[in-house]
Amino acid sequence: MTPKADIIVVGHRGWRAAYPENTAAGFEAAIAVGADVLECDIHMTADRECAVIHDETVDRTTDGSGPVSGKTLAELKRLDAGSWFAPRFAGERLLSLEELVELARGRAGLAVELKDERPEIIPLVAGALEGFPGRLVVHSFHAELVRGFKKAHPEFKTGLLVSKADRESGELAVDLGCDAIHPGWWQLTPELMEGYRSLGLETMVWTAKDRAECERLAAFEPDAIGTDCPDELLDVLGRR
Repeated sequence: MTPKADIIVVGHRGWRAAYPENTAAGFEAAIAVGADVLECDIHMTADRECAVIHDETVDRTTDGSGPVSGKTLAELKRLDAGSWFAPRFAGERLLSLEELVELARGRAGLAVELKDERPEIIPLVAGALEGFPGRLVVHSFHAELVRGFKKAHPEFKTGLLVSKADRESGELAVDLGCDAIHPGWWQLTPELMEGYRSLGLETMVWTAKDRAECERLAAFEPDAIGTDCPDELLDVLGRR
């Protein structure tokens, strides 16, 4: 069966399979290939800025070391965030959330994951995203942070990220005031997907890492799929 073509293609950390994650190079490439939404991760810096980076520390994806929370944004932006992936990406820099918003504006939507669970991050993220014109969801694995974000900023769409996909996770998302649930794919069943729909939740399934996983996830016909390889997913959906 051919999957529906209008599944939203979410570039996980940009185009993670082919570019250094959470960098301008990866985000630009994901837009160029046709991704509908850019997914990113946010931590708060020592000077209360929002840095686009997945890990709590800079060690894995830059030439620096130490916690993100212990560095200012200016210090983070002096790090090389590309060489670890491949020499041709030497000099790629970490982005602020404000910079990513401008990169995506009018070109792609955003799925902003709150990795930092300190509640002080809520007004910072909301301020950076205010007035963003495209598809937008703020999501996190931290349930109470999602609740706090939605309570403070009901104008934003929110989603609950869950590793364990079950009926209870859907009921929790509803209790938190979420618009969407974002489950890992490996526990999904058609019945569970229908259960999420019956609760009024949109679904973004994560993360397809190759063509076979893109095909498997597309068969569930979720609203959106997060993928490391947006080119493969677009091909599966007949959109390349």
